[in-house]
Amino acid sequence: MTYLDRKIQPEVNLIKKFDFFQPEKITLDNGIHAYLINTGTQDVTKIEFLFNAGSWHQEKLLVAKFTNKLMKEGTENYSSKQIAEKIDYYGSHLETSANKDMAGVSLYSLNKHLESTLPIFKEIITYPVFPENELDIIIQNRKQEFTINNEKVKYVARRKFNELIFGKNHPYGRLFTHDDFNKIKKNDLVNFHKNYYSLSNCKIIVAGKLHAGMADLLNNHFGRINNGIHKLNNKTNSAIESNNNRIVHLKKHNAIQSAIRIGKSATIASIISRL
Repeated sequence: MTYLDRKIQPEVNLIKKFDFFQPEKITLDNGIHAYLINTGTQDVTKIEFLFNAGSWHQEKLLVAKFTNKLMKEGTENYSSKQIAEKIDYYGSHLETSANKDMAGVSLYSLNKHLESTLPIFKEIITYPVFPENELDIIIQNRKQEFTINNEKVKYVARRKFNELIFGKNHPYGRLFTHDDFNKIKKNDLVNFHKNYYSLSNCKIIVAGKLHAGMADLLNNHFGRINNGIHKLNNKTNSAIESNNNRIVHLKKHNAIQSAIRIGKSATIASIISRL
């Protein structure tokens, strides 16, 4: 039996080549681009709609995240309970996510059930109604979660780090507070969805073990939708106003741990030049 001698440094090998799978690009009848990645081994497909609808585009804090979260909580034809029951019945899964730049809505489904799950998925993307009772519940849950997280030094450090790097007024550095939860109204979500969740403002990514009729299936469900032109992209080059202090120390009363964040702002060009 051989043993690993931890006194000997492992050999360092540089990566010489990156091999990326090239997706098949198709264009639906309404001009929307879809990218098909046919590399799966199981009869499962993930369909993801990516919108330019991250928090950068919001005028009121938290609106982008709550819009994305509430989309699957009720549509013109399905309640949140009906959506959950139908998706569960077919062994499928819905997922929403939103970050600083993008927002996504994803469906994971067995290929044999796509014909049944895609109509529900289409409803969620195009006709959400943002029920006020569901909004109230999620706001209360998120407020409680925010209160708990604010007791964790890791969470506090991460939030403050973004503000110090980008500045209080930069979309990446603006911090929400408890009061911002109370300012969220249904109309904020309705308007944000109307402005930024148009199919003309998205890309479709399809990955899995794709069958031959996938392109036609997507086109039948989404290629004939014309739900207007999205709001002009307001993602301008906001000035970064980094804090000049090289070391910032936040004190957390009764904290039993410490958290450290180290970093600086950088452009893509400067990062590439260092590689």
